[in-house]
Amino acid sequence: RIVGCGVNRGETEMNIYECFYRGKRCTVTAPTSYAAQISASKELRAKRAYEIAVMLVERADGSQVIHNPAGL
Repeated sequence: RIVGCGVNRGETEMNIYECFYRGKRCTVTAPTSYAAQISASKELRAKRAYEIAVMLVERADGSQVIHNPAGL
């Protein structure tokens, strides 16, 4: 449990995130991207959570998020 970081503020809506770390990837369900990053760091056994890239895949309402690199 993470206290004081805004992770456990009672959010019940869970988003789906795709997390990447040194050629590895995992799918995480979490209320915020920070919570997804912390959860992925445990699953991917990363020593530094800030090295994990997190991308939103699906919102809590079921709508998918499309990332278009051409728009950058």
